[in-house]
Amino acid sequence: MVSAADTPQQLRDQLVQAYGDLPTEQLTEVMALAFCAAELAGSGGAASRLTRVPDGHAR
Repeated sequence: MVSAADTPQQLRDQLVQAYGDLPTEQLTEVMALAFCAAELAGSGGAASRLTRVPDGHAR
């Protein structure tokens, strides 16, 4: 779900659609975990781009 969302708003909407029947406290926790996963996924991608050298090999 995290990788399928193009924007934070899309992720939020998908989470509400999938888990909207949870109590508010649990839905808040699911959202926090999903946004953390999205941030980490984005950070990993940025880190891998930063460590590539012109010949395409990672350092």
